[in-house]
Amino acid sequence: AALERYVEVKNAPVQKIRKIFNGIETTKFQYNEEKRKAKRKNLGLENKFIWLSVGRLTEAKNFSFLISSFSEYLNHTDDCVLLIAGEGELRLDLSAQVVALNLKSKIKLLGIQTDVIDLMSASDAYVMSSLWEGLPLVLLEAASIGLPIVATDVGGNPEIVTHNETGFIVPSSDQASLIAAMLKMYQLSEPERKKLGMNGSENVNAHFDLESIVDQWESTYNEFIRN
Repeated sequence: AALERYVEVKNAPVQKIRKIFNGIETTKFQYNEEKRKAKRKNLGLENKFIWLSVGRLTEAKNFSFLISSFSEYLNHTDDCVLLIAGEGELRLDLSAQVVALNLKSKIKLLGIQTDVIDLMSASDAYVMSSLWEGLPLVLLEAASIGLPIVATDVGGNPEIVTHNETGFIVPSSDQASLIAAMLKMYQLSEPERKKLGMNGSENVNAHFDLESIVDQWESTYNEFIRN
């Protein structure tokens, strides 16, 4: 998407452009059953369906919208919680919103976490409500671990999340669509969700592994040097 926009805005010659994605160490972001059980027990959420969202508490991430959407989502199911990991200038506003909605037991602002990999293993699905993005590393990380994802159709999100194959893509700031996608994810059987997550993990390993990305950079540099 970024490539197409650049070509359109700059009228750049597409044949001279190489698209190289961000990458992650996929071997580092792997699901761990023992850490899942331990983290869920530590959080006191052994029997809950856990939604996870990670990011800075800023306007771009649209967490206020996510919180209000989750409040409506809870009208349809009561055994879910939303964990939000991160810090930012909107922390106090978001905390006040959670209190005003009487959702302190359902939405937990965890602050900065040093064990995000464990949190991802402990969770059942990942949600991203961003207004704008580049190619978010956190989505690559969540997908690598095998989390099925609901994400907004902004930036590079659709490069990572293939609709109906690795998760669901929804329009940004469309509450009805976000709630519907989250409910659809929740209502899937565990094998169906795991299939989405496995598809996402395979996609990240195939296209976003850091070693492969470095090889692409080296190949590109060598090509330019030769020319």
